Amino acid sequence: MIELRPATYTLTFTLEGFTTLKRGSIDLTANFTATMNAELSKTRAPQLFLKADGTAPTDIVPSVLPGAARAEDVDRLDLTTQNTTVRHFLSFLAMRTTPAYAMTDNTIAGIEWRSSANSAPGNVAGITVPTLVMAGTCAAHLVPGEITFDRAAAKDKQFVAVEGADHNFQPCKPQYGDTAKRAFDCVDGWLTKAGRV
Repeated sequence: MIELRPATYTLTFTLEGFTTLKRGSIDLTANFTATMNAELSKTRAPQLFLKADGTAPTDIVPSVLPGAARAEDVDRLDLTTQNTTVRHFLSFLAMRTTPAYAMTDNTIAGIEWRSSANSAPGNVAGITVPTLVMAGTCAAHLVPGEITFDRAAAKDKQFVAVEGADHNFQPCKPQYGDTAKRAFDCVDGWLTKAGRV
């Protein structure tokens, strides 16, 4: 879109196979360029959702992952690239796809998950002991975490999402509070449930 008059707008993102997302109260002024990103990611099924307000509903969990790298991480090579060789990538990181390969807002299809030794969804298919899979909603592992959970062979398994937690279960914004405490309290409660330890 170009040359919109100064006003307050609502932007709607729509694409077949994805959830519609609306961003409202976008104030455009004269001679101003606005960039709007939409993160169309959520769990496929209702999951345990440890929210910042202390509640723990079972619900479809939305991602709050920012659409771009955080400013403080831009110069950190380890967070923005994978330093590898072609041989290492092909032998350890690459996975085969099928003609059905596709990504939607809540799944990745058409992957031969066992085609890489570094594939959690491929490896968890052989794990039958009680399994807890956790992901932060401010990390890129929300949907892959749910895929891993779905493929787990364990009969006693649970998927838990921690609102606003990053890959290290730290809050991506102050409003999400003590995400690490919520995560580790959950792990403690899960591990100490009768019959697990």
